[in-house]
Amino acid sequence: MKKLSVFLMPFALLVAAFFIAATPKLQEVEAQADMCPQLVSTALETTNEACDSTGRNRACYGHALLEAESTTDSNTFVFQQVGDQVDVENIRSLRLSELNVAANYWGIALMRLQANLPSTKPGSNVTVLMFGNVALQNTLQSDTRLGSLPISDDERSQLQSMQAFYFQSDDEAQLCPEVPASGMVIQTPEGEARVRLWINGVRIDLGSTAYIRSQPGNEMIISLVEGSAQISTTRGSSVAVAGSEVLIDVDTQGQAVGIPSLPQAYNLADIPPSIFAHLERPISPPPPLSDFQVLRLQQGVISGEAICGVDPYPLCVDVSLEGTVQAINGQVVTINNTDVIFAVGDPNLSTVQVGRPIHIDAAVNEDGSLTPVNVSVVTPPPTLVPPGSGNTNPPGGMGMGDDGMGSDDGMGMGDDGMGMGDGMGSDDGMGMGDGMGSDDGMGSDDGMGSDDGMGMGDDGMGMGGND
Repeated sequence: MKKLSVFLMPFALLVAAFFIAATPKLQEVEAQADMCPQLVSTALETTNEACDSTGRNRACYGHALLEAESTTDSNTFVFQQVGDQVDVENIRSLRLSELNVAANYWGIALMRLQANLPSTKPGSNVTVLMFGNVALQNTLQSDTRLGSLPISDDERSQLQSMQAFYFQSDDEAQLCPEVPASGMVIQTPEGEARVRLWINGVRIDLGSTAYIRSQPGNEMIISLVEGSAQISTTRGSSVAVAGSEVLIDVDTQGQAVGIPSLPQAYNLADIPPSIFAHLERPISPPPPLSDFQVLRLQQGVISGEAICGVDPYPLCVDVSLEGTVQAINGQVVTINNTDVIFAVGDPNLSTVQVGRPIHIDAAVNEDGSLTPVNVSVVTPPPTLVPPGSGNTNPPGGMGMGDDGMGSDDGMGMGDDGMGMGDGMGSDDGMGMGDGMGSDDGMGSDDGMGSDDGMGMGDDGMGMGGND
């Protein structure tokens, strides 16, 4: 027992020494983690203040530490401290520093680009905010890479400064959740059509806000925090909306080599809100898409048809109903024993009435309920009246008199038969007197026609005189 105690004592001292040596390191890490939120907030606020006046196709030094390589004489290119601004066409490359709490470093650079926006709106620009361990190369200054872009000759000739570039970002672990992984955020001006950029050989048609990261030899991740984006390479295309992301394989040089993936829900933990709260148009990252919404989006991408059922796209038409409205209970309209839920204030509710036939095209929601897409009142067909019905007959025509069928002077039916009066029928029938002809026949007294003609008497059809 004594020997065991002697053996354990040095080991216990070694463990104690380790923890004593490690404690300052742990305390230092904890202290730095506590300082993260303040550093991030200060760096972003400094950038907003120093770069507020940045104009079109200009870059601004937001927060230390940055390194820039120029395409012009270095004496005229000054980009060394917070607030310095240069034309983006004069930038060959940029390198930003990773987060270093002890040195108070977290590189941030801001660019405002025209891209394919009209020249008539110089104040309407694309905002590109880069942060952390990021490297950027201006594609326009590297003609050997232009041929790899999915771009027409006409578009290539009209490319604006920094509308096409390559960039890579490190995937280092962050000390605190307030620090987003190194990358860039791109935000398009509100109210403008989609903006087109080429990044790492990927064409991105963006409407609103995207968060992009790219690790050479791994993948490029395009996460949509607002709006939507069409993402294309020479091998295919995909679509992302707010709450989703698309992944593309890239080679060791950062060039996209894969087909854009089907959209998938992003991980909200990878989208720290701090960076988006300091944008020119502040936004809050939305929750990731649900499985139902992802399926809707993927179906549209796979089919190549118009996407529907996820914001900002219109609702899908999944089912059509036609019938008489059975009940209206607030926003719920029942037709064919099926409930359709209208939005509050939907103007279509004013046209819907119990007992009225309607047609509804509706979308099926995630919970199985129906939302109307198109609503129209069904107009019943007009009632058709059979020809010849009624009891009104014009003079001289054919119809029904008091005692038979006929008009004043037309053809008609009397009590005893069909005959001829002044015309083809008299007041009382289709003929004269009470029969078709005279009393005993069809014509005159003895026959049909004149006095001596042919006619029908009581006993049959016969001939009168020589005529």
